Amino acid sequence: QILPNLINLMILTAFIVFFGTFLVKSLILRVALVSLTDFWKQEPESTPQKFYSRRDFKRKLQSKNIFTSVLIANALSYTAVVLVLFLIIRIG
Repeated sequence: QILPNLINLMILTAFIVFFGTFLVKSLILRVALVSLTDFWKQEPESTPQKFYSRRDFKRKLQSKNIFTSVLIANALSYTAVVLVLFLIIRIG
């Protein structure tokens, strides 16, 4: 039988692992996206200011999409793992 203190420790560990993997995955995805874009190319000086503001807005929006996508994917994968574990415990 599992002690209540052990259950609390397991829940705390699960949250730490979930958010730790979420942070690592989102950072790796951002680095990959930056390396795939032409980030290192120099921009022409004659570009209008409107273009920069649109580009900044697009980057901010993309950053939010990355954050949301990784969070949803991480949550779904952990949910699937927990469901499989519960099925194994019930069947076995």
